[in-house]
Amino acid sequence: MLKNKTHTCSNCNFKMQPQKYERQDLHRCPACDSIFLEWDALTKIMQTEIADMSKQKNSIKEQSSSKNTDDQEWSNKTFSEKEYIEKMARKAKRNCPVCSEKMESKVFNLGIKISVERCPEHGVFLDRGELEYLQAAYELHKEEKKK
Repeated sequence: MLKNKTHTCSNCNFKMQPQKYERQDLHRCPACDSIFLEWDALTKIMQTEIADMSKQKNSIKEQSSSKNTDDQEWSNKTFSEKEYIEKMARKAKRNCPVCSEKMESKVFNLGIKISVERCPEHGVFLDRGELEYLQAAYELHKEEKKK
C-alpha cells in the first residue's frame, strides 16, 4: 500500500503529494504533474467511464489512422521530435519513487501503443496527461470491440 510511504518524483525529484482520483489513491508531483499509483488502482481508473473524453479520443483516432501506428506513442503528437527523443531517453532511466530501483517499461496496446514505467513491487509512473489518455484509449478500445 502506497499511503504511508514517501514518494520522490522520478521525473524532477520533487516530493509527490497524496491525492484521490476516481476514488483511487495516487501520488501527484506538484512540479511536473506526473503520477505514481498502484497497478490495481490504474486498472480500476481505466475501467471508470468518464463523461467527456472526446478530445483524447479524437487524438487517439487520429494517431491510429496514420500509417505508422506500431511506432507511435501518444506523446509524439505533443512534443517536437527532439523533445520526444529526450523524453524517451529519460523514461528509460527512471527509478521507482518508493524504492529507487530502476523501473521497467510496460506497453499498453489499445489501438496505439502507450508505454509507461512500472515497478513490479510498488506501482506505475505516468507522465502528465498519460492517465487521462490511458482512460480514453481504454474506452475507445472497448467501443471498437463492440462494433
